[in-house]
Amino acid sequence: MRTLLAGAALAVAACALTPAAAMAAPQTATCTPSFFAERYEGKTIHIIDRCQSEPGWVRYTVFINGRELGVDKLEGDMGYLSVINAYDVTPTLKDTARNAVDTLGPDGELAPFRP
Repeated sequence: MRTLLAGAALAVAACALTPAAAMAAPQTATCTPSFFAERYEGKTIHIIDRCQSEPGWVRYTVFINGRELGVDKLEGDMGYLSVINAYDVTPTLKDTARNAVDTLGPDGELAPFRP
């Protein structure tokens, strides 16, 4: 029972909607969690690789000004889509985030993302 509760707590922490909580994923033998941050057009972009590959886990998380941007990776290496630009395929997560910032404009902000 304790193992089950500990696993549930880890899942909740890894899926939390903050950049700091998203980095809480454990390191695996083949991957070390990574964190990318930049200022682009006045907004802060964070991209986190949590090294998760099990079903039900999201490996990458993108934040704009601390709010999660919903992104989907297309099968194979076709690229990424976001909830802001659902029909605009971009090759990298960085391009996806920048594209969303361009669409939001200087005064636009993401609404809270609820998966």
